[in-house]
Amino acid sequence: MIPLRLDELIRETTTMANKQVEATRDDKFGYTIHTLKERYDLRASIEELNTISWPKFLAQDIVTNDAWDVLFKEWNEYQVVIVDNDGDKLIGVGLTVPIHWDGNINTLPSGWEAATQLGLDDLAAGKRPTALSAFAIMVNPQMQKKGISALILKTILNISRQHGFHSFAVNVRPILKMNYPLIPIETYAYWENGNGEPFDPWMRVHFRAGAKLIGVSPRAVLVKGTVSQWQKWTNMEFPDSGKYVVSGALTPVTIHHEHNVGIYFDPAVWMIHTIGSA
Repeated sequence: MIPLRLDELIRETTTMANKQVEATRDDKFGYTIHTLKERYDLRASIEELNTISWPKFLAQDIVTNDAWDVLFKEWNEYQVVIVDNDGDKLIGVGLTVPIHWDGNINTLPSGWEAATQLGLDDLAAGKRPTALSAFAIMVNPQMQKKGISALILKTILNISRQHGFHSFAVNVRPILKMNYPLIPIETYAYWENGNGEPFDPWMRVHFRAGAKLIGVSPRAVLVKGTVSQWQKWTNMEFPDSGKYVVSGALTPVTIHHEHNVGIYFDPAVWMIHTIGSA
């Protein structure tokens, strides 16, 4: 169960966000919600939070680098930032990619990387977006386990509603999957707790917010590098070719010494929030 205090916070924030997401202030709980359109000055703080939020090897994704500037410029109205009421401390951030998607699960991009690339392609082609796709939701380590991620999610859903989008599509990177790297994502995604909810806590947040599990993305993100690069990213040695369990990875990394390459596919789970009227 969500504690009453957080439930009140989310309810109050949802009511205010339906009217206006930008510059929502709550003195009772000590935070202010903005979009990046208002707080572009937070870019350095967001980049710092992004650096500490993910394993080093995920920072090598080419699509991430291509999309980063666009998030802060062309797409800044779709991005959520939460700061303390002094405006100095970044509490959390929700980054999204607007995409032109017809809502048919058969045309849903194969994973996070493909969805982000679709947003970039749609922007270049001048296509009007019809949905949002999650890029990242990150919370300051000092503020984790306080319901901030659920608050960010609620705000993104309201931004989606305000723009007339039909869905918020999330290629969820399940946070506990790293503890089970040998279990296929096709199995892990459907594990449940004793209450019939998703086993994974991050999937559970989306489930409780009304999202439906649509399917899995075994190859949501591709990371490819030389053996020496993988040794640098992981602080590990790879004496021979084979599959290796790596800290922070959700599945094993495959090392091929004969080709001097390491290949990793980051898996994820598609969960879709259907946006209703306010």
